[in-house]
Amino acid sequence: MNLITLLSVTFLAFQVVILAICVWLGYRRGTGRSIVRLIYLSLLAVLSFFLAKWIAGYFSKFGLSVAARFYTEPIKQLMLRSPQTEQLLGQIIAAMLVPVVFALIFAVLQLLSLIKLKTVSEKLTRLVKKDGDPMTPATRWIGAGLGAVQGLLIAAILLAPISCAVVILRSVDPEAMEALGLPGYKIEQTDTAGVNYSKNSLSRGTADITTVHKKLSSGGFSFAGFFADLLTEALTTIEGYDTNLADEVFVILNAAGEALKVYNEIIGSGMSAELAAVNALSTLLPYMEQSVLLPEISSQLLNAAADSWESDETFLGIKLPDKDSGPAAVIIGAVMQSFKNATPENVGDILNTLVGKNEGSTSVMENILSLTGDDVEVTSDESIELMANSLIVIGNNENMAQVIAVVGQIGSDLIKEYGITTIPADETGAYDEIKSALEEELNSTKDLDYESQVTSLANRIVSTAESYNYSISFAKAKLAAISLLSYFGSVENITVEGVMEYFGITDIEVSTNN
Repeated sequence: MNLITLLSVTFLAFQVVILAICVWLGYRRGTGRSIVRLIYLSLLAVLSFFLAKWIAGYFSKFGLSVAARFYTEPIKQLMLRSPQTEQLLGQIIAAMLVPVVFALIFAVLQLLSLIKLKTVSEKLTRLVKKDGDPMTPATRWIGAGLGAVQGLLIAAILLAPISCAVVILRSVDPEAMEALGLPGYKIEQTDTAGVNYSKNSLSRGTADITTVHKKLSSGGFSFAGFFADLLTEALTTIEGYDTNLADEVFVILNAAGEALKVYNEIIGSGMSAELAAVNALSTLLPYMEQSVLLPEISSQLLNAAADSWESDETFLGIKLPDKDSGPAAVIIGAVMQSFKNATPENVGDILNTLVGKNEGSTSVMENILSLTGDDVEVTSDESIELMANSLIVIGNNENMAQVIAVVGQIGSDLIKEYGITTIPADETGAYDEIKSALEEELNSTKDLDYESQVTSLANRIVSTAESYNYSISFAKAKLAAISLLSYFGSVENITVEGVMEYFGITDIEVSTNN
C-alpha cells in the first residue's frame, strides 16, 4: 500500500466515523441546539484559521531539527554552505505545519466550547427556538441534517493535514516519489552498469506540466479537497511570496524527484558526477516558471556550490578541474565559479544557457565536458567547432560574461591547445591587417548580437589568412574571434604588437625577422 492509498483510506475511515457521530448527535439535539452548535463551529473555524499561521511560525525551528535527522550528505553540505536555504526550508516547514496547527487549535477550542459555553448555548437556543425547542421527529431529522453539515466541517478541519497531503501527493509523478524514497514507493534495484549512455547526450523526458494543482474532486474528498485548496493557498507566505503551498510542493517534489532519478541513473552507469549533475540540472528547467520557490532554492544551490569550489572543496562529488588540464578545463572552472552570480531572477536563464537542450541536441556543458577526456582529439575541426559554438551560446548571455573574459585571458594557450595555424612573425603586414580588421569589426558590429560579431570577425580572419597564402578553418577562426574579442575588449586596446603577442609571437621572433 503506497502513501496516497494509506492516507486516502485513513481519511475516508475517519470521515465516516465523524459523520456518523455528528449525525447521531444532531438527531439527539434537534433543530435549535444543532443550529447553535453549527454557529459555534463556524466561528471557531474562522478563529482557528487566523491563529494557525501565526502559531505555526514558532514551530519552524523544531521542524528543522526533525528534518535535519533525514538530511543526506549533499543536503548537509548545502545547509552548511547556505544558511539562507536552511532559513527558507524552515519557512516551508512552518507553512506545511499550518494545517496541523489549524486542526489542533480547532480541536482544543471545540472541546472548550462544549465545557465552558453550555449556559450561553442554552440562551442562544431559546433565541433560535422561542418555543423551547420541542423534540419531534421532524426537528430530530432536521437536527440530523445539520449534524451532517457539522460533520463535514469538523472532518475537513480535523483531517486537514491528511487532505492537504493527498491534494499534493495525488498530483506528483509516482516515479518522483519513488526516487525520493517516500513510503510505499519501493525503488527497484536495477543494474545500470551496462546501460549505454552517449558521452555527449542523455535524452531525458520531462513531466508534462499542464495543470500544476489538482483538486480532490472525487467521492468523499470533494469538500475536503476544496477546503485543503483554500487552506494551502490562503495561509502560505514564504520568503515574502504569497503562494499556494500545494502548487509549490507539487513542483518541488516533481523536480527534485526527477533530478535525483536522473543523477542516480547516470552515476549508476559509471559516468562522471559532472555529467550526472548537468543532466540532473537540465530536468529542473521545465519547472522553473511553475514555482516561485524553486528558482530561490536553485540559485542558493548554485551559490553554495561556487563557494565550496572557491574554497577548493568538493560539492555533490564535484571539484574544480585542474587548470593544467587545458583550456576546456579552465573554461569549465570559470563556468562553475560564475554560479556565485546566480539569483532567483537569473538562475533560469543561466541554467537554460548551460544545460538546456532541444530534442536530439546536447547542452553547452555536455559539449565542453566532452572535450576534457584524454581520448579526445582537441585539435580536430569537429572538437573546435563544438567548443566555439558552445562559447557563442555562453557569450549571448550577459550573466556569463566572466566566462568569456576567461577565454580572452587564456589567449595564446587557447591558440596552442587547439592547433590554430599562426601566421609567421615575418608577415608583419598580416598582423597589421588583422589589427585593422579587428578595429573595423569592433566598430561596425558593436550593435549586433554576439554571434553575429563572432561570425563577422571569423570571416575576416579566414580571408586575411588566405590573402597571405595561409589556411585556417572557419571553426578555428571562430574560436580565435571569440578569444580576440574578449582579449582586447575595445578598439583603444588594440595594437599590432598586442595582436602578435596574442598569437604567441614573441619580441625575440619579431626582432629576428626584422
